[in-house]
Amino acid sequence: MAYVGWLFVAQALLFPPLAFAMRGRGLLRVSARVWGQGAAAAVASYGAYAIAVWAMTLAPIALVSALRESSILFAVLIGWAAFGDRMDRTKAVSAVLIVSGVALTRL
Repeated sequence: MAYVGWLFVAQALLFPPLAFAMRGRGLLRVSARVWGQGAAAAVASYGAYAIAVWAMTLAPIALVSALRESSILFAVLIGWAAFGDRMDRTKAVSAVLIVSGVALTRL
């Protein structure tokens, strides 16, 4: 947990100056709701990465990595089914490759 925590501290020190350089003071003018969503996303991101690091202590790294990358598949499918994103050939081929990679880890 300390490793993941220090990674997030390092990001907190490096990311804001870069964001201000790219976007300027407009970053401060967002609503409290947007800041709350960002905070919730940060907590979820910390938890997801901490779980992945913990899982790598219990299972083979290749298996954990393949499973972790399968989240991209779920993002594509949720975007397509729930938000009406277009499912083009590139996304479909990428989804098949992800599923194939996960299946190969089970052979």
